Amino acid sequence: MTDIARGRDRQPAGSPLYVYRYVEFPKWVTGRDGPVIVQNAEEGTAGVGDTDWNAIVIASAPGHPEWEGHSVADLAARLGQKPQDAAKTVVDLEGYGAVVIIHSMHEDDVRTVMAHPTTMIGSDGIPTLAGKPHPRLYGTFAKVLGYYARDEHVLSLADAIHRLTLFPADVLSLKNRGALKPGYFADVVVFDPATIAERATYANPHRLAVGVDDVLVNGGFALKNGKPTGAHTGRFVHGRAWTGTSNGGCRSSAAAWNWAK
Repeated sequence: MTDIARGRDRQPAGSPLYVYRYVEFPKWVTGRDGPVIVQNAEEGTAGVGDTDWNAIVIASAPGHPEWEGHSVADLAARLGQKPQDAAKTVVDLEGYGAVVIIHSMHEDDVRTVMAHPTTMIGSDGIPTLAGKPHPRLYGTFAKVLGYYARDEHVLSLADAIHRLTLFPADVLSLKNRGALKPGYFADVVVFDPATIAERATYANPHRLAVGVDDVLVNGGFALKNGKPTGAHTGRFVHGRAWTGTSNGGCRSSAAAWNWAK
């Protein structure tokens, strides 16, 4: 992060932050010889050490919804198998439909990274509504604005809004987005700073956040007076790596980019 801070005088740069202590993986991050988590547990490789099977929870198993919300340890007991074998069973039967949540991060680390001036905020959510997805899909931004900014004072409300909007828009080169300015796209969220809060949990991840009144996407209401409108006003957005952008496309190194506006 120190290197990012030093380089910001040359080009927009920042580090993305995921604000939950639990991470989500599709198909257990499957490797050549099977689930990586299982391989590491059996071999003691990659610095994993002892695997805590109670900390690995099945988020999505479309063919076996009764497994969703249960840890691998719990499932192993139900199936009468060792945890490694239960994990293999899930992958064998579910394939790419299997998604797990792993309890692996420390709250102090989340707060430390969030307080750093180069940190942007992102949900990092896997776009699926099936099963029991990670609550970050519904709660990330309300959690930052309500819990971390208002309640815990890890950062100010203004700083939190900046890290959710203009900062990532600049870093990703999303032209005319991220700020309330004439000529910019009207992507606007109207919320109550006193009441905004996440409500999604791991047991009930589909609960909507509270305290949000209106949401405009490209000038059209997606949410009005707290209710979805059904309008589809979104569109694809492209940064400078998109080949359709003038002078766009990939570069061999960051130094090869021209970040001038």
